[in-house]
Amino acid sequence: MTNIKQNGTQDWPPIPEELQSICLDSDDDQYSRFQSNYFQVGHPALIFVAKTEAHVSEVIMYVAQLQRLSKDAVPFSIKSGGHGLTKQSINQNGVILDLSQMNRVTVLDAEKGIFEAQCGAVWGDVAAKIGQSGLILSSGDFGDTGVGGLATAGGIGLLVRKQGLTIDRIISATIITSDGNRHVVSEEHEPDLFWALRGGSSQIGVVTNFVFQADKVPQTAQGVAVPIMYQKISYDLKDLLLFLRHWQQWLAKCDYDLSSLLMITKQEGGNSLVATGTNVWIGESTDEMKTLLRASKNLEQVVEYEWQQMSYADLVKAPHLDNKGDQDAYVKNVLVDQLDAEIVLKLAKLIALDSVMGLEIRAIDGAINMRAVNFNAWAHRQAKFFIAVWCDPTMSDDLNQQFKALHLEKLGVYGAYSSDISQAETKRVWPSETGRRLHQIAKQYDPNQIFNQSRRI
Repeated sequence: MTNIKQNGTQDWPPIPEELQSICLDSDDDQYSRFQSNYFQVGHPALIFVAKTEAHVSEVIMYVAQLQRLSKDAVPFSIKSGGHGLTKQSINQNGVILDLSQMNRVTVLDAEKGIFEAQCGAVWGDVAAKIGQSGLILSSGDFGDTGVGGLATAGGIGLLVRKQGLTIDRIISATIITSDGNRHVVSEEHEPDLFWALRGGSSQIGVVTNFVFQADKVPQTAQGVAVPIMYQKISYDLKDLLLFLRHWQQWLAKCDYDLSSLLMITKQEGGNSLVATGTNVWIGESTDEMKTLLRASKNLEQVVEYEWQQMSYADLVKAPHLDNKGDQDAYVKNVLVDQLDAEIVLKLAKLIALDSVMGLEIRAIDGAINMRAVNFNAWAHRQAKFFIAVWCDPTMSDDLNQQFKALHLEKLGVYGAYSSDISQAETKRVWPSETGRRLHQIAKQYDPNQIFNQSRRI
C-alpha cells in the first residue's frame, strides 16, 4: 500500500487494498481525464473512479478516516457528469469520488413507465435508452449532464411545464450515507431520507441508483419514437418589457404540453437585444400546436426561425465530451411567481452591465405548482418563472452587489444553477421549514460533515 502526502507535509492513511485498482493520483496517465469538471480545472490529491456500490462505501469510509486524522479539512467532492455550476464536484488537494463508470440504465416496466438509472449515467444516454420503450422524462438540457447531480438537486428541463422537476419523478433510490451503509429508500421506507435526497443534493450521502416514473408517448404514424416538436425562433428586441408581456400572453394560451425558454443577449456593440426562444411540444404535430407556433412569430420582429419534428433522444443527445474546465461562467438565478414590470425593469438594468453576458428566462408553471411545498426538499412550489443571469466570472462580485441593490437576493433560488455558494444564498435555496428539516436530517446522516464540498446549510 502506498502513502500519499497532502501538500508534501502530512501523511495520509494507506489506501485500502480494495481501492488501489480504482485510485488515481497525478502520476497516473488517466488522471487528466477525471480531474476537472465542465467549468474548472481541479488538482485533487486522489481520484477514486468507482465501479460498484462497494467502492463508493469504501471510499466514503476512507475519507472519513482521512478527515479524522488530518489537522486541516480535506475537501471531498462527488462527481457524476461534472456540469454543476457550483463547481464543487472537483477540488484542489482533496479527494474526488468519480461516479461516471456507474452508468447503467434499465427499463423495468415499459408499460408502467418505470426505469432505473445509475448515478454516473448522462441524460442523453438515458433518453436514448428509455426512448426505445416510448418513454420520456424531463431532465437536463444538455445530454452530457450527469444523472446523479441533477436528480438530487432539482431538474428544470425542457419539458418542465408538463412533467415538473426530475426529482418529482423519483419513486425510490439507493443511497450510501457517511457511515458507509447502504439504504434503499422510498415513501414507505426511510421516508425522511427519501424526502431529503430529492432536492437536498449530496449533503446527505451519495445516491448510486434511482428508480423513476416516466411518461409513455405514442409514436407517430411514421414511426418516430417519443416525438417532439421543436421550434427555435430569434427576435430583434425593441422593448424588453413589451416583448416579455407579449411572451407571457402567448404562454397563457399554451397547453402545458408546450414548454418555453428564452435566452436574451446583447447584439454586437451592445446597443440592442436579441431573444432566442426554444419551444418544445411533447407529442405528434396537431393543429393546436401549429397554431401556437405560428402565433409565436407575432411576439416581435423575427430574425431567425426553424421548427422540426425529432425524437426526445435527438433533442438531448449526449456528445460525451471530456470535461476540461474551459467553459467558465458565473451564474445567479431567481425563482419568481410573476414576471411583472418591476422585475423586468430590474433585469433590463442587469443586462445593460458590461459584466453580464445574457439572461435566461424559463416558464416553469404547470406541474411544479401542483405539488405540495413539503413534497420533497425543493421548496419553491409557487414559482412560475426561472430567471438566470450569466456573467463574466472575473466580475462576480459586481453581479452579487447588483442583486443586492435590486433586492433580487430576497427571492427564491435554484441551488444547482447558482455559482454563488455563500451561506446567504444557500438559505434562499432551502428557506424556512424546508431548510430546518433538511438541516436536521443532514446532522443525523452526516454528523461530521464528511460531504464538505456540497452546498449545505
